[in-house]
Amino acid sequence: MDGVRAISQSIFDDAQKFNKVGPNHRFEGILVSYENAKGSTVKRNTLVGPELLPWVESSDIVADAKLQLVCVTSNSNNSLNVSHDMFSSMMRSLRVDTSVLLMICHTKDGFHFFPGDSDSMLPTWFSGTPRYAVLWTFDAKLCITKGIVIERLGGVFKGLTGVVDKFADYIHAPQVMCLSIPIYQMHLYEAKTEDALNSLRVIEKSIGFGPQKGGNQWQGGQLNTFLGHGDTSTIDETLALSRKVHEVISRIRNNDRLRQISTRMLEDILNASRTTVDGCHEPEGKQHKHYHALQKLSEAVSVLQQQINANANYLGYMKYRAENLSQVIVALLTHEDAAASIDLAAASKKDTSSMKTIAIMTMLFLPATFFAALFSVPLLQWDHQVVVHNKFWVYWAFTLPSTAAVFAIWLATTSAGNTFRAWKDTWKS
Repeated sequence: MDGVRAISQSIFDDAQKFNKVGPNHRFEGILVSYENAKGSTVKRNTLVGPELLPWVESSDIVADAKLQLVCVTSNSNNSLNVSHDMFSSMMRSLRVDTSVLLMICHTKDGFHFFPGDSDSMLPTWFSGTPRYAVLWTFDAKLCITKGIVIERLGGVFKGLTGVVDKFADYIHAPQVMCLSIPIYQMHLYEAKTEDALNSLRVIEKSIGFGPQKGGNQWQGGQLNTFLGHGDTSTIDETLALSRKVHEVISRIRNNDRLRQISTRMLEDILNASRTTVDGCHEPEGKQHKHYHALQKLSEAVSVLQQQINANANYLGYMKYRAENLSQVIVALLTHEDAAASIDLAAASKKDTSSMKTIAIMTMLFLPATFFAALFSVPLLQWDHQVVVHNKFWVYWAFTLPSTAAVFAIWLATTSAGNTFRAWKDTWKS
């Protein structure tokens, strides 16, 4: 295990990027504490750079249990808006199992648990999604949970800690995070699922397919408002519909993946609650309160599991609808492509007819035009007894070589172009 931790630390040091931030850069934090006499209290903090590490390391609050979270923002390239030294110091203060560092630098999703060791590393939990990552540790002796929320998209820390507030009485167990994160995640992505469902309904109703078809028949140009553009050809509109449907399918699959992550986190609560806790018979002991908190959290698990299972069934149904809709759109696209080909063939036929007309008119007038031009040459003197001038050969001396030169240049250009293309194809292969 030590070898795995060493490799994880080495990869993190090489791969993770950090951004320089000024001393006035602000970090958001939350401190939830529980005292037997007062109950739970929640305090939010806004910290500047020099205040961050002392706040994370602080242990002067006299409380029966404590949960402390700090937010570190991340950029689109996964670089953290904190110095390397500051982040490393926070990791040491949290006493994280360094195996988790690999999850941070490679933006790994999912739920993971690392056991720590008996000396310097505490049990460490990690939960990651495209929007955020959360890692936290638990000191069972002091009943202190400390964690870092890596915010990849804005608004996550405020929303997540808003859920944590509601379970402040159960911070004796680190699994309070295993309940808070799925609840936040479910509410966040339920709205996105509703948006995806509305998109499906609009498309189904517009093309006359599915339970929302409304008896309409597909006609090009009727989804411009939905797609956000002006008048377009039917094929372009259908391609835009296809992209919309595939976006919905991707969103459904992502929501299903997040549902699986939430399920594993809830299972961690149930597994912990089944574990025999030494000292749980002591009414005022920390172990008893830890066990009591787990039991209370477990009671909420069954409710959440029902919601997750219901969402799973509906996501499966939505996926079925979206995939069928995608097949219908492909069929529409094929039909419209065939219709466009027919129109193109008709236009080509019309062009061919026009070219034939031009050719006939050319054949009709070209001989007459040729002789008219020839007879109007001054070298032909129609008012003289000798019509053909003795210099008439000059006309043919220029005309015939020029005509031959034009055809030669045309043949040379055509042959050179074909030769160049053949050489280019040979070079590529």
